[in-house]
Amino acid sequence: MRKIFFLMLAFVINTCVYSQWSQQSNPTAEELYTIHFVNHSTAYIAGSNGTILKSTNAGENWESQVSNTSLPLMGVGFINLNTGYLIGGNIQQAGYPGIIIKTTNGGLNWIAKHSANGTAFRQGLHFINPNTGFAAGWSNNTVPVYKTTNAGENWTPVTINNIYGIDNFCFVDENIGWAVGWGLTPPMLYVLKTTDGGENWNINNTFTQYGEFFSICFVNSNTGWIAGHNHNPWRSLILKTTNGGFEWFEQFHNHSMTTVILYNMYFANENTGRMVGDAGIIIKTTNAGENWGAQQNPYLGNGGLWSVHFFGIDTGWTVSETGRVLHTVNGGGPVAVKSVSSIMPDGYKLEQNYPNPFNPFTNIKFSIPENVLVTLKIFDLLGKEIAVLLNEKLSSGTYEITFDGSDLTSGVYLYQLAAGSYKETNRMILIK
Repeated sequence: MRKIFFLMLAFVINTCVYSQWSQQSNPTAEELYTIHFVNHSTAYIAGSNGTILKSTNAGENWESQVSNTSLPLMGVGFINLNTGYLIGGNIQQAGYPGIIIKTTNGGLNWIAKHSANGTAFRQGLHFINPNTGFAAGWSNNTVPVYKTTNAGENWTPVTINNIYGIDNFCFVDENIGWAVGWGLTPPMLYVLKTTDGGENWNINNTFTQYGEFFSICFVNSNTGWIAGHNHNPWRSLILKTTNGGFEWFEQFHNHSMTTVILYNMYFANENTGRMVGDAGIIIKTTNAGENWGAQQNPYLGNGGLWSVHFFGIDTGWTVSETGRVLHTVNGGGPVAVKSVSSIMPDGYKLEQNYPNPFNPFTNIKFSIPENVLVTLKIFDLLGKEIAVLLNEKLSSGTYEITFDGSDLTSGVYLYQLAAGSYKETNRMILIK
C-alpha cells in the first residue's frame, strides 16, 4: 500500500513540475481574438462571428453570450463589473464595416452603440475614465479612431492626417498614451502619442523598414515595447524604448520561431513580460526584454495566439484562432527546447553552457544519436534538484535550451543530461 501511495505521489509531483500551459474547455470553436479580466474571477473573451464568452470562476467554465452581430469582435474593455464594451469589424469586407456594442448588466444584454462602414475596429479600446474612451481600427479613409465622452452612448470620428489604421493603444494615465498605426502616403508605420487624454494625437515616430506593428505596451511613462513583424527579411519584431518613445531600438529575440508574427503582449512589471503570436508561439522575458525564451505550448503550430492577460507574474491566459483558451498558474513553465540540427551526431554530448558565468540567462546545448527520452535537470552543489528543464522524448540530433536563473542566488550550479544509459553533469556559474 505504501508503494502504491508513493507512486501516486510521484505522479502528482511530476504532473506539477511539467505542466505549463493547459487548455480550459469552452463552448465554441470560433476564432478567439481577445481576452480581458475585470477582476480575478470575471473575464470576457470575444471572437469571430460575434462570439462572446464570459467566465465568473477564473476560466474554469465559460458561457456564451448573445452579441446580435456576426462581425468579428476584436477588442474588449470594462470600466466596472457590469459596464463594458466590445469593438469589432471586418477588414476583408468591402466598406470596412465596424461595430461598437455596450453592456450595463454584465453581458446579459449587448446593445449596438455604433454600427457603420468606414472603420473596422481592431484590438484598440481604452477608457481613460468612465465617460471618455477611444476605439481604433483600420479605415478606408483617415478616420482610424472614434471617441466617446458620454460613456459610449455616442461615438464621434477622430481624423489623424495620413493615418489609415491603428491596431492598439496603451495609456499610462489619463493624459499620456501611445498608439501604433500605419499610413499609405507614403507606406510607413507610425507611433502616435497623446499628452492631453486623446484630444490630440501627434506622430511621435515614423518607420519605413518594418512590416507591421500589432501591439504596444508601456509599463511607465518612459519604458515601453512594440510587437509585430518585419517584411525583409520576414521575422518577428520587438522594439523597446526607455525614453518615452523618443528613440526605439530592436531587442534580440532568441526563440525557436523567429519568423512568426507577434500579435499581443502583457507586462506584469518592468522586467517580466510575455508576447504571443503566430503558430501558438509564447515567449517570455524576465530581464526587461534583454532575452526572450519560447515557452512550451502543447498546441504549438496549431493556430495563432491573439491575446494574452496575466495577474501577477504567474497566473495568465491566452486565446487562439483555433478556439482554444490556454491557462497557466506557474508562469508558463520553462522555455521550450530548440532543435539546432537534425543530423545524427556520432554520440551523446553535453556541451559547456554559454555564456558562463551568466546572469540570468544561459544556453545549454546537447546532442543525442538516437530517439530517446531525455531529461535535463538543474541541481545545487548539495544535490538538491532546482529545476527540470526537459523531460520528453526527442529524435536524434542537436538541441539547445535556455535556462533562466532569475529566481536563484549567485553561486555554482550543476546541470545534468540523462538519456537512456547516458548521463553527464557539468558545472555553471551564476553571478548577479
